[in-house]
Amino acid sequence: MPVLLNFKICDNAKECSSIEVCPTKAIFWNDKTGKIDIDNEKCIGCEECVPACPVAAVRFAANDVQYAAIADEIAKDTRTLAQLFVDRYGAAPIKEEYQKAASDVPSYLASQKGVIFMELFNPETVACLLESIPIKDVLKDRHAVSYIKVESDQDFAAQYGAGQLPSLIVFSNGDAIGKIEGHYGVLQTKELRQKLNGILGQLA
Repeated sequence: MPVLLNFKICDNAKECSSIEVCPTKAIFWNDKTGKIDIDNEKCIGCEECVPACPVAAVRFAANDVQYAAIADEIAKDTRTLAQLFVDRYGAAPIKEEYQKAASDVPSYLASQKGVIFMELFNPETVACLLESIPIKDVLKDRHAVSYIKVESDQDFAAQYGAGQLPSLIVFSNGDAIGKIEGHYGVLQTKELRQKLNGILGQLA
């Protein structure tokens, strides 16, 4: 069965994780074209390549109808490769300035004044890589707010009362004053900002 690749969101890296897991090398690096290629005659339909892609650029079609539907979806996809390199809520950070180790969080919070947004995230959350809200939109008009991202497991999240990942914990002068849990897509930007306004309204 055929595999399709959405190059609109694929970084076309030679070290592709889908290439690594393909048992028949149906997905391979083509030295002649300088890009990832697919030989669907070698595909055995194991679908190992699909979850291996961190941005869900690899798709599998079980039949011709699915193939046509996926191909049409890719053709209409308005996303661009540049979006892979935008820091987003819930996704692993692009800029190191946002990253804090979990072990450093207590001392960091104790030493800071003002408002801090602490995002707890799971780097395996594929939906957040391309579909969640850019941090610049979360921070819009909030120049006095510090933003940190902390790679977290459920045990660490529980220390801050977060039941799911990603979560956004809001602190003021080291004290937690509110939290927002769960994934938010770009269409929910207004909703997320409204919730943040509600939390920050306590400080007025």
